Amino acid sequence: MKYFIFNATDESLVVSTSVVNSNFQTDDYLVATLDDNEYERGYVYTYSGDNIGQNPEDPYDHYGRAVKGDAVEVDQDLVDAMDAEEQATRYQRDRKDEYPSIGDQLDALFKAGLFPAEMATQIQAVKDAHPKPE
Repeated sequence: MKYFIFNATDESLVVSTSVVNSNFQTDDYLVATLDDNEYERGYVYTYSGDNIGQNPEDPYDHYGRAVKGDAVEVDQDLVDAMDAEEQATRYQRDRKDEYPSIGDQLDALFKAGLFPAEMATQIQAVKDAHPKPE
């Protein structure tokens, strides 16, 4: 089951998801369902509440229905540019996962005596106030 969350004011689509978060179960949102096998990526979906209350046996009867509309126009030049940007900056994400934490990096600099004296004094005061257990 796929859930579509729409803004209750203008019925614009907020998100589609496989789980309805309790944050969306308020009067500010309309929830609609669609069977997974009916969902097709690349289309506009709108909200319809015509089915609500039609089948009390259905556990989803209190939700509306997502209705598939027109295909979404895709600007392939924009998609290509976004893909190129993602590839060009991939190394940044790859590095981020492998670098030591900022805390470990700063601690190494402190231990190597590379901080200005004032900063080293402040850091040492914190370390002295909260010593590492032996």
